[in-house]
Amino acid sequence: MLRSQDESAKEQALLALRNFSTSPENASKIVRERGLASLVGCLRSPEEKVNEHAIVVLRNVSVHAEVDLETSREGGLPPLVSLMRSPDERVQEQAIMALRSLSLNHANEVTLVSDTGVPSLMELLLAPQEAIQLQALSTVRSLTAQPENQLKIVA
Repeated sequence: MLRSQDESAKEQALLALRNFSTSPENASKIVRERGLASLVGCLRSPEEKVNEHAIVVLRNVSVHAEVDLETSREGGLPPLVSLMRSPDERVQEQAIMALRSLSLNHANEVTLVSDTGVPSLMELLLAPQEAIQLQALSTVRSLTAQPENQLKIVA
């Protein structure tokens, strides 16, 4: 269903996965069944609800170490960075939270700092919504925990 051309069908499937993925055992099943590629594909949907639900599922399964790098290998970081600029505040906030979770893996952290993730986060520190500011700040704080990132982020 996640590969369907019908965005409504994708949304319904993602809602089910969103609920399903809250359990660690089920999150592992999603990964084992190669669901990450389909989830990353949903991040490119033109529908904000599809984006939001895909991000939450990714965030739910990202508590597993193997998912952190696999999400990056599947190309998940660039669309998440792009979704931080979504006009939908819920999508923005979920994208920031997912990136913070994924950045706990050092390789993903390096990618985020080296690519366009930091400028987008810095812009969101000035967002009118306090919740988005706080999520962006928390993610920047997480990224600056590594001394080698501090100069790159400030530059």
